[in-house]
Amino acid sequence: MSLYVTPNDFEGTDSQRINQAIACALQQGKMVRIPRVNQHESPSQPQDLWLLDEAILLPSNSTIELHDCRIKLSDQCRDNFFRSANCGPG
Repeated sequence: MSLYVTPNDFEGTDSQRINQAIACALQQGKMVRIPRVNQHESPSQPQDLWLLDEAILLPSNSTIELHDCRIKLSDQCRDNFFRSANCGPG
């Protein structure tokens, strides 16, 4: 049994996949590991890059391990890489 959940197990944009992995990991009491290889299905994006179009929301008691990966904000993103999920407007 693995201690980690990976975004490669989910579908959607890279941001959505990482956020889904975080939600799953919290339910299972695991950590999220973002690996070097991104197993997405976009032929225009390199497989060693995680392209974020919105911030990754980090709830309390969550652990993210960046395992030799490259993360980049997309040209459309006007947000942070990571943001607290406990923060509200205002």
